[in-house]
Amino acid sequence: MTSFSDRRSFMRGAALSLLLLPSLARAQDLGPLDFEVTGPDLSQLFKDRPPMGACPAGDGGPGALPKKSHLLHLGVAEFYLNHKAHLALTSDQQARLKASRAEARAQWLEDEERIQALEVRLWELTGAEPTSLEGVAAVVLEIAGRRADQRLAYVRAVSEAAGLLTAQQRKRLLGVRSSAAPPAGEGG
Repeated sequence: MTSFSDRRSFMRGAALSLLLLPSLARAQDLGPLDFEVTGPDLSQLFKDRPPMGACPAGDGGPGALPKKSHLLHLGVAEFYLNHKAHLALTSDQQARLKASRAEARAQWLEDEERIQALEVRLWELTGAEPTSLEGVAAVVLEIAGRRADQRLAYVRAVSEAAGLLTAQQRKRLLGVRSSAAPPAGEGG
């Protein structure tokens, strides 16, 4: 017969392995993470926490395209490289945008691994008897701070990427989606 303590150890090990397997797969180059990922696959990178926040219900709803184009939102996925033909990006712009995108994504993943390590620590603290609420509070606040820093760094990177576009390219980009869908209550 298995004791309660043995089952608890097994469950803790199983939970830790679920958290650590993606990191181990990446470390052994077994995972599907590729910094040249485009389109829908990028959602795996950001999971349920998009760096720019969620699209409000009045602006297209969750998962929908916004009714109005926003410069940073259009650059979040590919740092404007998915618009290279439309914007007539120069070779220099493309190279700089690719480098910025790769650096921002690598930093996001590095931050994500640190946050996951803190989540494991939180799991351990909340499973300890007696539970140290002060220790739990410190880790929870550190996780929140790191998530905030992670998002701000990514928004800053996209903003800097937008700065690489000329004024004419920004105008052209903002016209891409706004002409595609008329505002609610207008048009046919």
